[in-house]
Amino acid sequence: LDNDGDGWTDVNDPVCPSGAGEAEGDGYGGSACNDGADNDGDGAADAADPGCADAADGDETDPVGTCSDGLDNDRDGWYDADDPGCASSIDEDDGYASLTQCNDSRDNDGDGNRDAVDLQCILGLDNSETW
Repeated sequence: LDNDGDGWTDVNDPVCPSGAGEAEGDGYGGSACNDGADNDGDGAADAADPGCADAADGDETDPVGTCSDGLDNDRDGWYDADDPGCASSIDEDDGYASLTQCNDSRDNDGDGNRDAVDLQCILGLDNSETW
């Protein structure tokens, strides 16, 4: 339980290293990930912030995921937010999703270009390589 309301529970709470019970008070400490503030301005603070590994973490900056790093990590021709495999900014899937013609690794219209290189594919979610 989070007895002191700081977002950290039991052995993960710095005021409760033994897991036996949390000390009274507000529970907040001096690190960026245990001060009750949204230090990186992403709308999440402390335990709720994806940039906090634990309560002692001194930096709330969120990790750069494969869907926000400017690279085509799965080599399907689509980058980051344009990649149908990016449901979030953190994790790009393993490549081609054959749900659409513009992300199935085929030259569906026979023009010599496929998917992201085909001029008729504006988005990876487009389902036609023809005009």
